Amino acid sequence: MAITGRGQELKLNQPGEPALAGAVGGGEVQNLAAAASKATTEEPEAGADPSSGAAGNGLDPWHAQPPFRTLTGRSSPDLAAGSSPRPAGDCQNRPRPTSQRSIKVDPQCADAVDLAREAAAEVAGVMGLGDYLGCRADDDRVVSHLFACPHPGYRGWRWSVTVARASRSKTVTVDEVVLLPGDGALLAASWLPWAERIQPGDVTPGLLMPSPIDDPRLEPGYTDGEHAADADPTEQSTIRTVIAEFGLGRERVLSQFGRDEATERWLAGDGGPDNQMTRLAPGVCETCGFFVRLQGSLGDLFGACANAFSPSDGSVVSVDHGCGAHSSVVTDERTDELPAPAWETIEWDEPISLFD
Repeated sequence: MAITGRGQELKLNQPGEPALAGAVGGGEVQNLAAAASKATTEEPEAGADPSSGAAGNGLDPWHAQPPFRTLTGRSSPDLAAGSSPRPAGDCQNRPRPTSQRSIKVDPQCADAVDLAREAAAEVAGVMGLGDYLGCRADDDRVVSHLFACPHPGYRGWRWSVTVARASRSKTVTVDEVVLLPGDGALLAASWLPWAERIQPGDVTPGLLMPSPIDDPRLEPGYTDGEHAADADPTEQSTIRTVIAEFGLGRERVLSQFGRDEATERWLAGDGGPDNQMTRLAPGVCETCGFFVRLQGSLGDLFGACANAFSPSDGSVVSVDHGCGAHSSVVTDERTDELPAPAWETIEWDEPISLFD
């Protein structure tokens, strides 16, 4: 490994070689290294020629690399005669070429069809083994052979037998045998956690539906602390009565998220405004005498129907919902006029009995 600068040459020792040897001594080596370091860190004085170097030693102070050969011992193409040094950091900005190596099918693994068929038939058992569908290369010297599965319960599935061989070996061995779905295969439904399987209306008599502790639909309510269940003193009983009138006194109440969720669900349901019954109704529920408005913020949009003849009886309906059992629909009280009376006259000359 050599360094050439200002007409001098020195040789750096390689691992296992003796100490430095060359045309300059150890002190001159230190001076040369110091000069190179100083030239790469100091700025030129005002009016000085940048090409002359900071100390007249021929080093370029504008670049991190001096204009002589690097410690690699090989001359860089960018530092040829008459060329300027390459700026520092240029290698990091250049895009690195990416190599995309294609995997070739190993001939010996591809010819091991009988070995793969024997292994697949042993694993398939009563499910049966169908026609040979081909093979594909998974890696170097790794090939998967595909066989059809004739079982009616696995329509579109394929037996995949992976065979491989070691490097420089001619013996092909079976790696694994699996049953994989193909295009149009009959697949089971995706897994759904138990906590998400319960749908609205699934809770029947005798079943319990616990609410999670961190249920976003609920938030802590006001229960008057440890005196919530105490009947004495009288003052606490009065406070509990007032709290109950405001809808409090419960450990958890409906949160804003729970109210918004209920609002969207009720408006999109059968008790909302967007349905055929509302469009054919003579009026909306807000003007009906059977409409009982809810309390709180939900009462601005919803109420309960109290008409036994309405299909929404006992259900939550929106103020702009409607049905044919509106209270404004009354019976027509007009009576039909009676026809003129019909008279029948009897004439006789002498008295006779009507019963003769």
